[in-house]
Amino acid sequence: MKNQTNENNQKKENLERFVIGIGICIGFLSLIAWHGLKRIKVKSAEFIFLAPTGLMMAFYLAYNNYAHLRALHVVWEDLFTEKVLVALMRFSQFSHFVALFLIGGFIVLVALGFKTFLERRRLQKDLEEVGLKSAKGLVPKLISLAHLDNGKLRLSIRAKGVGVDRFEAKKGDLESVFESKVESIRPSKDRRLVEILLCKQELTKMLPYTELADKVTKPYNFPVGESANGHIVKCIRDLPHLLIAGVTGYGKSVFFKQTLFSLLKSKRTQVYLVDLKRVETKEFEPFPNVKIVKDELEAVQVLQALKDEMNRRYAYMEKLGVNHLEPTKHNRDLIVVAIDEASVLYGKTKVSKAKADLVATARELTHDLTKLARASGIHVIIATQKPVSESLDTSSLENLPGRMIFKMSSIPGSNTALGNKRAYELPDIKGRGIWRGGNDYIEVQTPYISPEELREECAVLAGRIKEDKNWNFQPLIQISSTNTKETQTFKKAFATPEGG
Repeated sequence: MKNQTNENNQKKENLERFVIGIGICIGFLSLIAWHGLKRIKVKSAEFIFLAPTGLMMAFYLAYNNYAHLRALHVVWEDLFTEKVLVALMRFSQFSHFVALFLIGGFIVLVALGFKTFLERRRLQKDLEEVGLKSAKGLVPKLISLAHLDNGKLRLSIRAKGVGVDRFEAKKGDLESVFESKVESIRPSKDRRLVEILLCKQELTKMLPYTELADKVTKPYNFPVGESANGHIVKCIRDLPHLLIAGVTGYGKSVFFKQTLFSLLKSKRTQVYLVDLKRVETKEFEPFPNVKIVKDELEAVQVLQALKDEMNRRYAYMEKLGVNHLEPTKHNRDLIVVAIDEASVLYGKTKVSKAKADLVATARELTHDLTKLARASGIHVIIATQKPVSESLDTSSLENLPGRMIFKMSSIPGSNTALGNKRAYELPDIKGRGIWRGGNDYIEVQTPYISPEELREECAVLAGRIKEDKNWNFQPLIQISSTNTKETQTFKKAFATPEGG
């Protein structure tokens, strides 16, 4: 009797283990099927294959099991007439059809998801090899992956106790284990997750301007460059202001000039170009809608005149009852204020008090324009080697959301420009930079145009603008040269010897 009881208990335990094993297998297969289901997207290869296959299967089964399909309707009639046994038989027939269809679909999903499952296992193992751990020894866990266009792969990682900065510090190790370029590392909308964007495509080391020029098809647009995800073209109206920074020799000046040239191709555009070095922007002298400023006194006067124009436009907008000025709709030219090498204009603070006051005035006017001028159709582009407080104050820097940052010589400089060290880690390739728009940090190869080509293109475009009397709505803003108290203060500042 005792042996019989032990034997029954053993059978019961074996049955329980079998059931648990079956449950684990079903759960495991369901997880793989879920990965397969996430792979199926409209217009994807899997959807294009599965959709007609599923329809054909459904029609085939329907043709051969017409009575089974009718069962759902007939079941209710049988139940209503108390033919319960007949109803159950009909429902059983229909359930066979549904079960067959679901099992077939489940098998297909498992087949699709198996590749993703293996890929996740491999990526998780690679991630663990980097050695990132929280203070409690928790290893970051790969939650999901998504294959994007142009060979990109987005990883969503749960990294409790491991911040984005630690992932950034391990960028080289991540690129090594994943055998791909890390294009961006950023926090997800769910703050518990970190997103890593991988890309296998290498950027070109030379991108002629002509390859992107044809892609600028809308007014006020300019080419940014080529990323791993394709060409990038932006509109100055959307930015609305732009900072261009980087050490000498890596493409800052070329990008500054090609951006202005691209914007000048649009009708209804005026450019006020501050070039205190006096030799950097000669290509733009032929343009009738470009004013080039070559000394600090006139630069401050121009900034003041543009602030006055901004106020006039706001008064005009108030009269019209609009909160946003559209150049072509409201007959006002788009105005671009371009300041080349901001440190020359803003950096002279350890001199005479009068000149220090002048620098403070220039900074204040620039801050007002970057803060308020967008809605009135006035946009600011500032180029500088180092976006530090000595050349550009923090308040103005915060109002320059669009940023094209080339190689920086130090980590603090890169942190100031981008909030991370990616500009410091850029390769020694001319024209290679980081484009920041919003929360995206994209490595790009910017377009190159030679000085000779730019000079020729500018001469042709300037001639066309001179011939077209309707190119601009209004003439360039006249800078007051009257003998005002403010003008006398500026002149006195420049007449004061250094250190006086």
